[in-house]
Order: sequence, then structure tokens, then C-alpha cells
Amino acid sequence: MSETDKHNLRAYGLYITHILRPTYIHGFLASFLTPVDIQQIESLESQSVIKSAERFLDILLTLDEKGWYQAFLDELGARGYTGLKTAIETADFTEIDKLDEPKKLLERISPTIVSNINPCEVMIHMPTCLLGRQCEEIRQVTERAGSTAGAMKLLECLQSSDKVNFFKEFKLALEECNYNAVTSLLTSDPGDVKTNWENSSSSMSQDVEMHYSEEPERLDTCSAAVNNTKKLQQNSVTVKNLQLRNYQIELAEPVLAGDNTLICAPTGCGKTIVALHITESHLKEAPEGEKRKVVFMATTVPVYEQQYDLFVKHFKKTSFKVCGFCGDKVDSSPVEMLVEANDIIVLTPQILLNCLKDGRIASFSLFTLLIFDECHKATKNHPYNVLMKKYLDIKLGTRTIILPQIVGLTASLGVGDACSVNEAMNYIVQICANLNAEAISTVQKYVEELEKYVFVSAKHTRETGKRTKDPFADIISGMMAQVEEMAKNIYNIDDLSQTQNGSYGTQSYEQWIIEVQKKCKVLQMPDVEQERMICRALFTYTEYLRKFNDALIINADARTKDAVGYLKEFFDNVKRGGYDKTEQMLAALFEDKKEQLEQIDADPANENPKLSEVKSILKEEYENNPKTKTILFVQTRALADALRKWLQDCQALTFLQPEMLLGRSKNTGMTLPSQKKALTSFKDDSGSKILVATSVADEGIDIAQCNLVLLYEYVGNVIKMIQTRGKVIDVINTIQVNDKKMREWTVRTSSADKPDVSYQLLCGKCKLYACNSNDIRVIEDCHHTVIDNSFKERYSTKPHKKPIVFNNIQKRQKLHCKECNHDWGITANYKVFNDIPVIKIESFILMNVATPGGKRVQTPGGKWKNVPFPIKLFDGAEVGNE
Repeated sequence: MSETDKHNLRAYGLYITHILRPTYIHGFLASFLTPVDIQQIESLESQSVIKSAERFLDILLTLDEKGWYQAFLDELGARGYTGLKTAIETADFTEIDKLDEPKKLLERISPTIVSNINPCEVMIHMPTCLLGRQCEEIRQVTERAGSTAGAMKLLECLQSSDKVNFFKEFKLALEECNYNAVTSLLTSDPGDVKTNWENSSSSMSQDVEMHYSEEPERLDTCSAAVNNTKKLQQNSVTVKNLQLRNYQIELAEPVLAGDNTLICAPTGCGKTIVALHITESHLKEAPEGEKRKVVFMATTVPVYEQQYDLFVKHFKKTSFKVCGFCGDKVDSSPVEMLVEANDIIVLTPQILLNCLKDGRIASFSLFTLLIFDECHKATKNHPYNVLMKKYLDIKLGTRTIILPQIVGLTASLGVGDACSVNEAMNYIVQICANLNAEAISTVQKYVEELEKYVFVSAKHTRETGKRTKDPFADIISGMMAQVEEMAKNIYNIDDLSQTQNGSYGTQSYEQWIIEVQKKCKVLQMPDVEQERMICRALFTYTEYLRKFNDALIINADARTKDAVGYLKEFFDNVKRGGYDKTEQMLAALFEDKKEQLEQIDADPANENPKLSEVKSILKEEYENNPKTKTILFVQTRALADALRKWLQDCQALTFLQPEMLLGRSKNTGMTLPSQKKALTSFKDDSGSKILVATSVADEGIDIAQCNLVLLYEYVGNVIKMIQTRGKVIDVINTIQVNDKKMREWTVRTSSADKPDVSYQLLCGKCKLYACNSNDIRVIEDCHHTVIDNSFKERYSTKPHKKPIVFNNIQKRQKLHCKECNHDWGITANYKVFNDIPVIKIESFILMNVATPGGKRVQTPGGKWKNVPFPIKLFDGAEVGNE
């Protein structure tokens, strides 16, 4: 080795130490370094790879054994460090120097990357720029700690890459995996994350093709099968350069003329295609120098996924860029950067609300067009309506801000609770006022063409009888009567409700339980300890009555086996959580009857006639058309799960490969990946042939493959279309002004000083003292914590099933009353504060300590904004001083 070579190693040491991981070239280490040196390098590597590499380089430059330099270069090449080897041999690190910019970009947008990718999926498409050891380590980290940790490991490997093509290969891998939220930030020039507005007004590419399928018209009263394959084939067409039908052009006319417009047209006519056309025209026709941005909003995650994919596919070969925000990942995404870098933003309305509130999106003026899918939902406190209230406050305020054009899409505006034509018209006008609409666009001139493409299905109703004998219902009803007597022995629960408890196994009985529990919360007795014990027992009794009632409902519509399974799962969970004497007594009541209940399902005489009818319908339809795709709508999640299990267990129907589609809720809903998996399987010809769904599939989701809809004891969103066209500007303006005055009055009254009165918060179940209102603080206007350290002595914690991160809050554990296990909220990490309690007001009752006897009240509506005491802002110094 020459002195020049040694000098070059010193001169380029910074590059070497930021690329090389010494233990990857273990063969060289073992041949030329002492065991002590190797141990030192390995020990340092566990702390810092760079420090380890620096130590290795220091040792390397002291070697004098013949041939070590060439052996070092050979080992680099053999282990995959080809770029580093070439640079050292030629003493030219120019190519490696060029990698600095893309690495800086990856570091800058790393939160978006790690929150949006599956590293193991991406690695498959990166054959040349990752070392074998790196791939194995990424895979192990992902399996052990999850995809986020694996993605962080992948980025760490890319930051040390010596391959000139690493950035291009990484970007192509992301595109292959459809990680559009990330690829939209990786521009052709990695050092420049800006929108190319100079080209945004150029013409659409002439070879653009888009395939789309439209859902056939489906009324919610449909309950039987029709074969509409021919119509589906008509509606599944190839659209070149988005060539619209005449009725679709008619629907878009008021929008293109500049009016705020609500587009009302039947399901299956292609309203989303009209929205694509409107978006494209809006962006293409922007005057020179004017920036235009479009926001498309979808109300549910499955609809968001569907519409986002459609926008991405359509605009893929144009100069216009699309990005999307959905779910928890938005919290770790650089929203400002993505909004700036893209022309079209697809998201859910709640995300837009949150971003406007926390300042990540400065104002509505950033956008020039807002499109509301399923716009009829813009009522009451729906996020659409909350957004539009902010919009209208700006419109009717003193500031002159240019606001975006509004477009709404719906199959029907609905009529609300209207009982007359006049009331129906007033409801429609109110929706128009809420959305600042100037026109309602419906098909008038091309009705005949519309009728060619919109399929109206045949409707049949099948009535079935009940079981002639129902021993399960008899046994459970007897147990419920016993539980009611147990409750009455300690307190006359009939006095707690003004309504009759109704029949067992009905929704009216559920409402009676709710009312009894509400009254029990504020029940007061002279003996406080006796009151606490009685209320806790009554809560337990009524909660078990609720579960028995649920089981009766499941048994009525599904199998006895499913109802028994529901109760067994409930009692197993109770036992695992530790239970008191009352719960032990109730569990013993069930255990005495469990074997008898399980035997009932084995008797063929107890088969549910409703299931027999569904089985008959499905067998008939699939014999006539094996390619039939069915959606089976049910009212509850529990019933959906029960019917899916029945379909899986029924030998004659297992070929249907049933999937389930539920909404996303805190406890019993589906995750987004699960929803996507179910929909993908259903749309695949070789996948599921039947989808058991709740109302999440009732509106908006395009499932054109479906040609049989069964409504199983289901009351869906049946809204009649009222076609109206024209402008009612004066009436709308009056409504908007009056609504604004009402909002201002509400803000004034709600923000008025509340009396400085101290309240105690008592557990809503056992009524033990929890905390004082003076110790409650509000975090970021929505989360409420308790700063009194002694509060920790009164609650217990359990691991949270979904420890997700939202805004600056990371859920950690579930919070429960230490005495009765009542759900109080969660513990969370907030910035530098770990495991702080975050409580929910509906879990407590309030006791005014200033009134004689301490009057107890519930918070109206169970909302923090309605509490009768002031709440201070969270101050970290208070926590630190405790």
C-alpha cells in the first residue's frame, strides 16, 4: 500500500465511516485485526455504527501486514460495497457525493415514509441497492417490532447506501407498491419538493385510458336476486380522455359555469366520473399565473380508498399530482408540504377540519374547489356541516377572502323528517344553505340516455315464520326474570324508569336498560355507603340483562350456537377481569344452564326458519348463476359475525367464501386493512362470493360486481329522490345569516364565565370519589387530564388494544375505576409527559360540594363543553411541581 492510498483513506474517511458497517466485512476483520480490536469495534457498533467505523478506520491505518489493502478492497466488493470500493480505488468520491441530496430528502420526509410503507413489501422491488445482511435485519426488525420500526431500519440502510441508483430504485419500488403518499414527495429532483405549476395548465396526455365500473341502481328495499350482467357490462366501459355521456355533461354544466352546485343523480350513473371531469377542467382552465387546488372529500374510509385510487389512476399520466390523507397516519405526515406539492388532495372531512384547527392547513383560501361526496350528510354536527359553518362565517364576515367553489355529489338530498311537501322543500333549501349552493343539477334533457345505463333492480319480499318452539328464549327469559327479581330485592328498579321495560329480546328493552342506568347514576340516598353499594349492584344487574337481551336478539335472527357463544365470551372476559360476589352469582346462574343451552342447538327441530330461507335463496341463485355476487345487509355487528360463521359452517354454502364488512369503531369494528382485504376479495372473480355487511356498504362504495342484495331484517337508508333545479339565493342567504347569528349567540353563551364552583367527580358506577373539578386541565382543547397525583391511587390500568398515536397524544393503557372496574378513559403520552390520565366525562357524575347534601347531576349530553364549572388549560409546570 502506498502513502498516497493511505492519505486517500484519511482524506475520505468521512465518506467511509458513514457508509461502512465494519461487522459486515467480518472476514477481513478476522484475518487482519486482533480479537481485542474486533471486540472493541463490535461493542462500539451497538452504541453507534459511525463510531464503530471510525475506530475501524483508525486501526486500519495502523496496519502494516502485507496485502491488507487489497484484501480490504476485495472484501468490500465481495460484501456488496461496490460503490465505495470503486470510489476508493479511483480516489474519486464524486458519485457518492451526489447521493447527499436524496438522503437529505429522505431524512426530511421520514415521518411520512415510516408511517405509510411495509418495508418487507418494498424490499422485494429493490434487488440491487440493499445488502443481503441489511435485508435480513430489516425483516427481523419488522417481525419483532412492527412495520414502522422496520421502515426506520430500511431508511437507516438507505442513508448509508453507496449505490448511485439507490434513490431511483427506492422510488420505483414505492410506485410499484402504490405508496402514493410517499412518491408524491419524491420528485424527479429530490432536492426540490415543489409543484411544477408552469406545466400544470398543459393539455391532458392524449393516450390516457381509464377503466371504471359503476354500481347498478340499488334501492334499499330490494331483497331478492336479479341477473343484471348485461347492464353491468354496459356500464363497465373504457373511457379514453374521459369522454362523458351526454347526461354527465349536463350534470357538470352549472359547475363549469361557476356556480356552487349540488349534483343529484341516481346511484350508478357515474357521478365520480363527472367529478373527475370537473376537476380536470378546473385545473386545465386556470388563468396564467393562478394556482388552483382541488379537495375531494369522502365520508368513510372505504369510500376514500376507492375514490383516491380512481383519482390517482386518472391523473397518473398528466402533469397534475394527487395525494391523499386518511386515518391515523396523517398525524405523522408533512401536511403543509404535501398540500403545497400537489394539485388534488383526497381526504375525509374530519382530517380537513383537524388540519384547519391545528394550523397545518392555513385556511380555505389555499383551495379553489371543494367537492363533497355524499353531500346530503351536511346536516347537524356532521364534519361536512362543521366545515361549511367555518366557510360561511368567513363568507358573511368582514374580511374579503376568496373562497373555493363548492360542488356536492349525492343520489338524493333526502327530506329529513318531513311530513309534507312544504316541509320537504324547506329541508332541501336548508341543505342548500348549509353548502352555500346556488344550483341543484339533475338530468333533464337526457333522461332517456340515463335510463339506458342506470339499472333499477327487481324487488321481492320473503316473509318467514319464527321457530314453533324456542327453548333457548324460554331459558334466557327465565334467567332475565330472576335477575330482575334480584335487582328489585335491593331497590325497586321500576321507580327508576318512566317507561315499561318491554318484551325481552327487543330494542325497547335495551332502551329501558339505558334509562335505568342513567337514573341510577344520579340516585341519592341518606346513607351514602348504602347508596354506593346499591348503585354498583344495579349497574351490574342491568349490564347482565343487556347481554342476555343481546343473546335473545342474536338467537332470533341467527343460530342458538351463536347466541350461546356470545354469552360464553362475555362471561369468560368477566372472569379474567376479576369479579365481585354479585357477578359470581350471575355467572353461576349462566353456568347452571350452559350445558342445557348448548344441547338446544344440536336439535334440528330448533333450526332458525330465517336461515333456512336465506339458504334456499342462495342455493337457487348460485345454481342459476355461479358468478353471482351477493351483499347480505344486517342491522348489527354481532349479527354480521354470527351470519358469517353460519355461512362458513353450512356445508352447502361454504363455497361462497363469506367475508364481512363492518364500520371502523373503537371496539368491535374493522381496521382499514381488514376492510380493504374484504372488498378486494369480494371484487376478485376467484374470491369471496358473499359480503355480510352493516350500513358501511350502504352508501358510496362502488361494488359493481354485486348483482344480488339481501336485506336481512335490515332497515337501511331509504330516501326518495326529489328532483329540484334552480336558484333560491335570497332564501338561502337569509338562512345563512340567521344561522350565523345563532352560532355567534351560542359561542357567546358557552364562552361566558362559568361560576367558580367546585364539583367532585364520582365514578358513574360505584359512586366512589375520583377527583375534583379544580384539578382537571384541558389539553389542546379536547383532551382532559387530572393533575392531582393522588388520582393514581383510585384507578387501575390495562393494556390498550389499539395504542395508536393521534395529534400529540399516544394512547397507552385503558383506565378503570380501581373499585368497580368502570371504564374511565385512557392513559397517554403527551409530548414529554408519560402515562398521564385522560378521562371521559360520561363515565362520571358530578356532585356540587357547595349544596346541602351534595346534589348529584350528570353532564348534559355527556360532553365536556356542558360541564357547569370552568376548566383551566394544561400547564406542564403544574405537573412538574407535583
